[in-house]
Amino acid sequence: MQMEEPRDWLQVKKFSIELADSKKSLVRELTFDIHRSEFVAMVGESGSGKSITAMSLVHLIPSTFKLTGEILFQGENVLDWPAEKFREIRASKMALIFQNPMHCLNPVYTCGWQIEEVLKENTNLSRGKRKIRCEELLGQVRIQDVDKTLKSYPHELSGGQKQRIMIAMALASEPEMLIADEPTTALDVLVQKEILDLVKEIQKAHNLTVLFITHDLNVAVNYADRILVMKNGELVETGTAHEIFHAAKHPYTQGLVNCKPNTEKYIRPLPTVELFESTAKDKWAELSLGKEKVEWKGTTPLLTVRDLNFSYNNSDTPVLKGLDFELFEGETLGLVGASGCGKSTLGNCLMLFEKTVGGSVEYKDENILNFSKSKKRDYRKTVQMVFQDPYGAMHNKQKIGAHLMEIQKVHFPKRSKAERALRSLELLDMVGLSRDYFDSKPNELSGGQRQRVCIARSLALEPKVLIFDESVAALDVSVQARILNLLNDLKEALSLTYIFISHDLAVVHYISDRILVLKDGEIEELGAASEVYSHPKSDYTRLLLESSF
Repeated sequence: MQMEEPRDWLQVKKFSIELADSKKSLVRELTFDIHRSEFVAMVGESGSGKSITAMSLVHLIPSTFKLTGEILFQGENVLDWPAEKFREIRASKMALIFQNPMHCLNPVYTCGWQIEEVLKENTNLSRGKRKIRCEELLGQVRIQDVDKTLKSYPHELSGGQKQRIMIAMALASEPEMLIADEPTTALDVLVQKEILDLVKEIQKAHNLTVLFITHDLNVAVNYADRILVMKNGELVETGTAHEIFHAAKHPYTQGLVNCKPNTEKYIRPLPTVELFESTAKDKWAELSLGKEKVEWKGTTPLLTVRDLNFSYNNSDTPVLKGLDFELFEGETLGLVGASGCGKSTLGNCLMLFEKTVGGSVEYKDENILNFSKSKKRDYRKTVQMVFQDPYGAMHNKQKIGAHLMEIQKVHFPKRSKAERALRSLELLDMVGLSRDYFDSKPNELSGGQRQRVCIARSLALEPKVLIFDESVAALDVSVQARILNLLNDLKEALSLTYIFISHDLAVVHYISDRILVLKDGEIEELGAASEVYSHPKSDYTRLLLESSF
């Protein structure tokens, strides 16, 4: 009689992770199981212990960490295994899909070579059969032009294509379990849905077990069978997707569910996790009723864009094609579209970072495209940009105060050092940061705190317009809510005008007065935020809405 395999394919019992030298606890007494062929999502904010727990399952963490408890893989405690056995498991049983494919793929080798390398290391296939297997794998991950892709280098592919290559590499050795660590964080809504649907299809087709790491509870609810909620290294709640989303018990989980902008009712300020964990939780009853979003009608154009065209290096392939629109004083104009549609390029053109091919952008009855070098400098005091990546936007070895003072030194040379320092402290107050951060370095701050510093630096020049280029895309939903609340408050207090670039339509709908939809460098739709979201005129806009979570 054949023995039935245990339902619990992986069991974690009282599992803890400490830094061996400091005894600092990163994960504390986790206990959970994952059943065979189950899709389990692990959610929580950055630093909650999600990724380090997942990496521990396949022993991909440094030896400086001390692991205690049990991780039972098909009845064996993997913490007792030698390194060589882990390598065998990673080759045949468990595979990983990482967050950033550009960092994981080698830029000097073709994608075909990199997939074949996995097969060469982990299988006994001949060279000819490895090539056939590479083609099969690309077919499984829905790559259209297989031959071209195998010969392409990573930089020649889009973000979604690179992520498909990573999935193909993970499937190469026919694993029984996939661990996907934030595989769609940096992708636009269309590509994100394609990748998530693909992972789900592959799971069903190959009867795989999936552990999916994400900070977006909405994504987890749409794809997972069960959800594990992590906070500060502890498991605070588990349940089915329906239970977690509709009947969450822990205040932290309730906060994660409700801090995402609600597309059915306008809630301002957005609730935060701290609200649900504090004694002020009763305030949620008042906030959850929502309120009427005031329909904003612009009268005074601040920027007037006419027939704007742009192409890189004067190529025959235009990136922006004949754009016509106005940015009105005091509004927030949301700019949405799939990756490659021209959103960031438009922002760069308005900042005069790019030389446009033709058209005009009028500010105070003057075409900024014809500005001299000195006029460009004055114009950039008026229009400032907040970039997507706060890590890349600041020098890691320069203190926060120095960042805020440097920009003043360049644009306000008559200010004394003491005046620049005082203004920097005022800017920290303005964005809700303690003045103690003046002497801190960027790597000592969280992602949300770093983004606040970037906003403060942009405000240092007292601009009229701020362009936000995917500035909340990589943030946890709870941090995102705090930043969105800050932006709304600053806009009112300082009479600012925003251009808000994002692929998250729920966020754009929440913060914007009007929405401009770009497709292939052209305006697909432009109108009031509520109208575009509720009654889209374009099939493309409807597709974007259907793909968002």
